[in-house]
Amino acid sequence: MPRVGEGWLVYTPQRLSRLDSLSWAAECGCIIVSEPFTAVAEAGGERVPVAVPPGSILCPPGCNTPPDPSYTLATPAWARGATATPGPCPYHGGADEARLLEEASGVRLEEAPRSRVLEEGGVAVAQPGLDFEPLEKPCGRLEPLLATHPAAALLPETDACFERLLDPVRGSPWWGGVPVAGLRAGRRRYRVAARYGVLRGPRPEALLYTAWPPGPATLAYAAGVLYACGAREA
Repeated sequence: MPRVGEGWLVYTPQRLSRLDSLSWAAECGCIIVSEPFTAVAEAGGERVPVAVPPGSILCPPGCNTPPDPSYTLATPAWARGATATPGPCPYHGGADEARLLEEASGVRLEEAPRSRVLEEGGVAVAQPGLDFEPLEKPCGRLEPLLATHPAAALLPETDACFERLLDPVRGSPWWGGVPVAGLRAGRRRYRVAARYGVLRGPRPEALLYTAWPPGPATLAYAAGVLYACGAREA
């Protein structure tokens, strides 16, 4: 668990949802939270206990971060999450998709085979081919499926449409995985993102996006990149 100190700035998902990019988090080596924890914060000249929710970003004082954090830590704490890094991070997918994710997250993505992403952690965007089958192009409502995951925590619960929606073929390396975010369309639920455990290395997971372009979910996708490409501390 990363250690954060007195004076660290805390940005909750509610505050982050108003921003256009999370690139500053990678530059500052901020912590992106994957499990809730309690801390003591400074608010209005008083110290108050707070619950820091998943998807929050904690940054050391002095970083060039957006103004007006949700609050400032008054005492040190142990945060559960990953330390954001600028990369490079293993990536499998299209070049245009990589550029969008890099701009939104501030993480440099390095093209890699799918095997490396699944073994070491990183990010992938599903592409038409043998591993994936195309689904209909539905419109529906975005919904978090794994509440503690940063990408789910920043997912706006709003209506969205995707131009491309793919599903892993049974028996392919991407078959399985834990759903992170979805799209509810009538009685059907489509998977938008899924996480996979890694075999080695410090990264917490391999993260797959199956719906593109992200549209209103862009910031949630960026939060997922920061976490999947971050350094997990024991």
